[in-house]
Amino acid sequence: MAVTPFGWSTHLDAVRALGGDPVLRRDAAGRPYATDEGLYILDCRFPDGIAEPAAVERTLKARPGMVDTGLFLGFAPEVIVGRGR
Repeated sequence: MAVTPFGWSTHLDAVRALGGDPVLRRDAAGRPYATDEGLYILDCRFPDGIAEPAAVERTLKARPGMVDTGLFLGFAPEVIVGRGR
């Protein structure tokens, strides 16, 4: 999940309430990793899966400071994976 640096920690309990286990991504020096846009990334595992992904995405995107969820819903019905020879 991509979040604004200001107040990033306010999203932790909200993600936990939805069944996720959020962890702030850090660089090799232990500092918060920032994207090219200056956003922080929360890596989130959902140990029990996500029963209603669209509802989780709506809930998270409604939060101020939550820029994207990384769920990629509604993009493509299939994925083609290639491999080298």
